[in-house]
Amino acid sequence: MSGSATCARRAVTMGKIADILQARGQLDEALKIRTDEELPVYERLGDVRSRAVTMGKNRRHFAGPRATRRGAKIPHRRGAAGL
Repeated sequence: MSGSATCARRAVTMGKIADILQARGQLDEALKIRTDEELPVYERLGDVRSRAVTMGKNRRHFAGPRATRRGAKIPHRRGAAGL
C-alpha cells in the first residue's frame, strides 16, 4: 500500500473517532482531531471532497443545531485551494 493510501486511511479513521467524540458531546476534542489531523491530510492529498465534508462537520460544531440555517455566522479556515 502506498504512503498516501495509508495517510488517507488514517485520516478516515481519525474522522470516525472525531464523529464518536462529537456524538458524546466532546466537541472540542472532535474539532481538534478534524483540524489538526484529518484536514491537513486531505489538503496534502488534494482530496477536495473529503476536505469539504470535514469542513462541513467543523462548521456544524461552531453553529450548533442550526448549522444549516442560512446566514449563520460560522468561522472558516481557508486552505491552499482557497476553498
